[in-house]
Amino acid sequence: MELEGACGGELACSTCHCYLDEDLFEELGEMEEEEEDMLDLAYGREEEKSRLGCQIFIEERIDRREFVIPEDPYG
Repeated sequence: MELEGACGGELACSTCHCYLDEDLFEELGEMEEEEEDMLDLAYGREEEKSRLGCQIFIEERIDRREFVIPEDPYG
């Protein structure tokens, strides 16, 4: 999976922007204000779908769930 994560999970960029299905988005609950601010800088942000991958803890409950990485608008 090509997910850059240039800031190393420090919530200082939006290179790990991904789309979640509606159920998973709701299941993860409210995001912190800092994540909202970084998502405002992300290309192709979609309400009720976009999250930063570095802020999602990988747990058994999300095993086999789908994360979609937006296409690079420059690539």
